[in-house]
Amino acid sequence: MATISILILAVSLDALSFGLAQGIKKNSINPFYALCMTIVSTVLFAVPLYLSSIVIKYLDENICCYINGSVLIGLGVLYIITFIVNSFKKEELKATPKTNLSLGYCLISTLPISLDAIFTGFLSGYTLSYIAYGIVFYFIVTFLAIYIPNKIALKMSGKNNLKIEWLSGTIFIILGLLKLFGI
Repeated sequence: MATISILILAVSLDALSFGLAQGIKKNSINPFYALCMTIVSTVLFAVPLYLSSIVIKYLDENICCYINGSVLIGLGVLYIITFIVNSFKKEELKATPKTNLSLGYCLISTLPISLDAIFTGFLSGYTLSYIAYGIVFYFIVTFLAIYIPNKIALKMSGKNNLKIEWLSGTIFIILGLLKLFGI
């Protein structure tokens, strides 16, 4: 059980980065939307987990890591570019109001933050025990990783004028590089 628990905590870093990034950008994630994202992400994790014994015969682990790492780096670069572009806008100098994300945006964002879990399920599921426990634990950790950091970052962003939107992009890039190098 320890192996699958540690694995799930590691793949939940993407969800944590997303929740944190949205909070830093003063975007609030509705608890119902976080729950919907969690359900979709759990399905995206559980299906490959169960199919992994079939899939592993046809996919190379290195290719999956390269794809996953590249997508994470791409997301990080996109966040950093968005931060740089927004920092040059005069409207950005004013206080940015808190906004609520739409359900559609949240659901679309679920795929990129679930890529690590999908590939991990494909590549590791056939070697793991306690699969049912893993799916339930993944559900709980993913919900908490999306919702709690979002609320914490929202509270912090309202108390200071620091512009740290680049931080989430940096986290995504680091996670992507770790994936590319197989760490």
